[in-house]
Amino acid sequence: MKLSRVTVAILFASVLLMMVAIPSVAARKGPRSEDLAFYYYTTQEAAYTALTAGQIDIMLYDLSSTQADNAFTNPNLVTAKVPDSGFYEFDLNNNWSIPDYPGIRSPMNYSEMRQAIACLSDKDYYVGTILGAKATRIDQMIAAPYYGWANESMSYPNYPWEFDVAHAKAILDSKFPEGTTPNPHYDPGLPESAQYLRTYPSDHSKAGQDLDPLKIKVRSEHMPRLLAGRAVYGLMQKLGIPCDVQEAPMSVLYDIVMGDFNYHLYTGGWSVGRFPPLSLYGLYHSSNAFPYGSNYVTGVRPGVPTHPKLDELLYNANYATSYADAVKYCKLAAGYMTEIAVNVPLWSVASYWAWNKDLIGVVNLQGDDPENGYTFMNAYKTDGSAIRAGTINPPNAMNIVYSSWVYDYQNLDRMNLYGGVDVPAYNIAADQAGFVTDWETTTWDDGGDTKTKVVMTFRSDGYFAKPVSGDQGENVNASHYFFNAWLDYQVGDGWFSSGFIDLHHVVITGPYSFEIYFDTYSYWNTYYCQGPLRPMKTWMDNLLATSVETFVDPTTPGQIGLTYDPVWINYVKFNGSPLTMFTDYNIVLGQLYIYNSLGAGTLEVSYYYIPTDALRGYYPGSLPWQTIFEGAGMYYCTAFTPGAGGSATYKRNPFYYMVTPLLGEIDFVKKTSGNYRVDIFDLAFAGAAFGSQGTGIPSANWLPGADLAPAGGKVDVLDEVTVTGTNWDKEFDPIEP
Repeated sequence: MKLSRVTVAILFASVLLMMVAIPSVAARKGPRSEDLAFYYYTTQEAAYTALTAGQIDIMLYDLSSTQADNAFTNPNLVTAKVPDSGFYEFDLNNNWSIPDYPGIRSPMNYSEMRQAIACLSDKDYYVGTILGAKATRIDQMIAAPYYGWANESMSYPNYPWEFDVAHAKAILDSKFPEGTTPNPHYDPGLPESAQYLRTYPSDHSKAGQDLDPLKIKVRSEHMPRLLAGRAVYGLMQKLGIPCDVQEAPMSVLYDIVMGDFNYHLYTGGWSVGRFPPLSLYGLYHSSNAFPYGSNYVTGVRPGVPTHPKLDELLYNANYATSYADAVKYCKLAAGYMTEIAVNVPLWSVASYWAWNKDLIGVVNLQGDDPENGYTFMNAYKTDGSAIRAGTINPPNAMNIVYSSWVYDYQNLDRMNLYGGVDVPAYNIAADQAGFVTDWETTTWDDGGDTKTKVVMTFRSDGYFAKPVSGDQGENVNASHYFFNAWLDYQVGDGWFSSGFIDLHHVVITGPYSFEIYFDTYSYWNTYYCQGPLRPMKTWMDNLLATSVETFVDPTTPGQIGLTYDPVWINYVKFNGSPLTMFTDYNIVLGQLYIYNSLGAGTLEVSYYYIPTDALRGYYPGSLPWQTIFEGAGMYYCTAFTPGAGGSATYKRNPFYYMVTPLLGEIDFVKKTSGNYRVDIFDLAFAGAAFGSQGTGIPSANWLPGADLAPAGGKVDVLDEVTVTGTNWDKEFDPIEP
């Protein structure tokens, strides 16, 4: 019925549409909005105040429960519910010791301490009261939208560590008995409260002595985590666990927690991808437990993982050769993590995001949030001015190699292009072409071992843009993939490095096509070896070093022992004659490998490598941002002031590969032609959302991406006419323009 009503209404609204100014959507490259500005606040509250004051157009973080209730009453704000693909948790440092107590086994290394803390974590209170029911409780480290991957036998009502102070006391009494030192936090009104501080277990080097204070690190700029942290450490203290509490923003806690692992409990949170086996492996396998790596939880002494069984289960999930095995081992790993209480999963946000009603065309990406590439390509303001976005923290660093925080990538993602497959806006279980136009996952034979091979093709029309000026830079091609793949591989401890650890070699087969050979066989390898595409010449000229080495009568075929690990080979000559890359030689497992027997003579090799720590710094190599911010993303940076109170301004990259979306596109699904098309499927989305609104409490069928015409905050006849009007049945974004 809604679609038939819409069809009739379109005839009437066509006249009204002439009176509404909608921006031009000529076939050009890059975002609809010419200008973008980011402003850096230090708390969720400060960013929301700026939003309500009209100083920014969108807050790039979810609203607190109080803020959401306030936003529902603000006629100038639009909100949307976000079933987020992230989660929040109490991260427990499982490592044998921490730097502040060297050589002393940590209480958190005992499963009993972790299980007791889990029993002191009142998830229903956090979700129901602190978050005002705007979240979903989770019992495993799997985001709520993907909870089909979780282990049902260890989830509510079967969760073994349900909030139960008496159970927590019993666990603690069995391992960490009370001593004789009075507990300053003893609460006679709580029957389970301990009169005396707890002591180290009988099997500990400090058996019978008072526990050293546990280092509790609580994020202060995010109110739900602050309040949840206070609730749990308050109960810990009442039960006799001494706590050394630090409440501080991410900028203060980052090095302590992620770099030094110098903590016992941290109020963590992650935004993860759509495949739980991959995120669990990245976050909790010991191979990723290194300073500033993704795993700062499970711990690893030199050569001795804290949880070898967990490593095995995570490995099997990550390297599964079938979907069924991936599900099986993911569930086993998630259940085992719950059993030994590696950490305490708390909630996935069923949150609300807010923006000014003059911002139109925001895409609330399924399983994610409004901060995504589709929004920044599609959204615009009714007056044509810059989109102003506010973050709740400044970037901790702007380093496309080592940055790891969401506040960093909220900026970096606007400037950079990544070499992976895309997903449609409202079906993230599917893959579709984007900058990668074609891909195939198959196998190759490595001496009798079957391993994964992925064949990919890039578009030919992507270019880097220079910072400040926006001048056209290099054309993005297969060589950029090769260069960046080996850069992330050779860095080893960068943010993207874990995705490249199974790279065997790459073969460039054409200007924009290449083959990725893996050293493993896994169902998931299609989604590995995908990272940023950085400009080769800029990085070679400013950050990397070159070496020329000679080898007399080298032993070939086989590996050539270069002094440094190569990122790019300039040339290989034998007796002065150049050899052919991919036929005569290649980089294999990070080293130069000669395929054929050369015999006696002189081999000369010229190559680029990464000098020690050359890429570190707030910016890579501590280079000026005006040099190093060159990227192939949808925007380029024109001004940047780091730190609290700072800002960044961006301008549309006219050399970005993707054509500006035609106004009327909603589902962002590629058609069989390889292009997008404004068609009946977009009209169906608009029809399903017809009559909905995002001002006040959002309608159940509210879809911000269908809100395409002024005034914003509702889906009405003008939005339907936008779909069926000038751009109806037109295609855009051809692969080869």
